[in-house]
Amino acid sequence: MKWVRLRTDRSPCELFRTIVDLPYCFFLDSSDDHGFSIWSACPQALYDSLGEMEAELCNRGALEKNLPSEFQEFPFMGGGVGWISYDAVRLWEPKLSGVKKNPKLPQNICFGRYDTFFIHDHRQKATYLISVEERENDVEKFNLFQDRCSSRPVEPKPFVLEVDVESNMTFAQYERMLQQALFYIRQGEIYQVNLSQCFSADFSTHLTQSENAWSIYEQLRKINPAPFSAYIHFNDVHILSVSPERFLKIDRGRIQTQPIKGTVPRAKNPLEDEGLKQTLCNSEKNLAEHRMIVDLERNDLGKICRTGSVRVTKDIELLSLPSVHHLVSTIEGQLCTQRLSDIVCATFPGGSITGAPKLRAMQIIDELEPHARMIYTGSLGYMDYRGQWDLNIAIRTLLAMNGKFYFPMGGGIVSDSHPREEFEETLHKGKTLMAALQYQNGRRFNER
Repeated sequence: MKWVRLRTDRSPCELFRTIVDLPYCFFLDSSDDHGFSIWSACPQALYDSLGEMEAELCNRGALEKNLPSEFQEFPFMGGGVGWISYDAVRLWEPKLSGVKKNPKLPQNICFGRYDTFFIHDHRQKATYLISVEERENDVEKFNLFQDRCSSRPVEPKPFVLEVDVESNMTFAQYERMLQQALFYIRQGEIYQVNLSQCFSADFSTHLTQSENAWSIYEQLRKINPAPFSAYIHFNDVHILSVSPERFLKIDRGRIQTQPIKGTVPRAKNPLEDEGLKQTLCNSEKNLAEHRMIVDLERNDLGKICRTGSVRVTKDIELLSLPSVHHLVSTIEGQLCTQRLSDIVCATFPGGSITGAPKLRAMQIIDELEPHARMIYTGSLGYMDYRGQWDLNIAIRTLLAMNGKFYFPMGGGIVSDSHPREEFEETLHKGKTLMAALQYQNGRRFNER
């Protein structure tokens, strides 16, 4: 193992800018003063299946034995970083249709294996460059990264979107979709379902350089810092996420999920904002919706945890972000398996962005949504050699590929949902992403 504590006043974002032009770069961003941020580029290998990832992580798990004591509490010490798209669930769930919708990602699962990486401890305000191996190519990469740290970073470039942002649905189409979902709820087929519309915009020549995409991400994190944010650039795909929601964390055999269900917009006036918080916290609709998803997540964790170990450790707490308030709960359990594929197949995708019962809700999503979700409501994050995981749910996420930005926005539909209110909620959730793109022509997203 080779490592160094960097003597620098540069922030993690400034340091990442020095390697943003390198292939397969990523930045996992806690956006707070208490977590860790992790970034790297130039992976040792790429994997497009859970089986390949699982075999590699198991083969190299012995690296944990050689860790210096100061790194024992670091959440990531080499391993896989990447994504699982929402549509990856079709790879192991035969009861979902194989229907092909556009747009679609080149790969539903994509992880790079990173043995050399940066990690920043926000609490200690310390940044480390670490290589868990000392093979020739690892040493070369370590030296390259160290040299880059002292170079001049790529300067951020201003970005203004000059075209309209459009939805793939008018309000009338959205309302018809929602009314069909309400019919299924009245028939007793589901209790709730998460339905989305997909916004998009051409970016023409604006995003031909990685530094342009990174500049947009920096705007996004300033407007809406979130604890499970991420920037990933793999080949021609850029993913810019400011997700507030954790899908799965695994630490020393203990698994945790933190579903969000229930959202209201923030208000500039403090008294009005306080009123909105109280409305959310006392809303029978939101509370009932939230409890359904907590029960679903308890059931999912129960499939892979020791009997009796699954507990709701934090029940319906308020999470306030710059643009919205959310309700969030924490469910934990003690794993009875360490198999990556068992854990993902039992829990993915998260219940908060599908519905209950989960399988029937996903079938209805397939039927009613005209678009592929792609990375939206999938997961981004890491799985390290020690079996430590942290994956978000990819909401509040921009995908840039094929000359376009895509960002679906959705919400939970239950028996007393109102089409106009649900439609407006998707717009409130989208405002942060629109602001990051500096969208200036003032037209509502999709009032056509």
